[in-house]
Amino acid sequence: MKRILLVDDDALVRASLAEILNDGGYIVCEAADGNQGLATLERDSFDLVVLDILMPERDGLETIRAIREKWAALPVLAISGGDVTGWCDYLRIAAALGADDTLAKPFLSSDFMLRVSRLISPTGI
Repeated sequence: MKRILLVDDDALVRASLAEILNDGGYIVCEAADGNQGLATLERDSFDLVVLDILMPERDGLETIRAIREKWAALPVLAISGGDVTGWCDYLRIAAALGADDTLAKPFLSSDFMLRVSRLISPTGI
């Protein structure tokens, strides 16, 4: 079974996405911020990281940089609702830093699962 690390500071979002992923047949491990996510990556191996951008402690952009330095081939799906000012396109920056795909919140669970599936098995195998 494929393993997914889900990193988001919003407990409700984490619970909702974890349920969707579990229902899809994935094993999910959760982290509340980038520091916890990176510590979890040090302990276990994963097939995909789903990563929020706006988080306390270590944000998603910093976390993507760290993942690319140590786990260059690990697929990353960056998710974000953006900031309240609308001044910055965080998902575009996440892609430039190495996120394999991005998804703006709110999103449909079907779109989320399609992207997860593509990243975990890009050849359809």
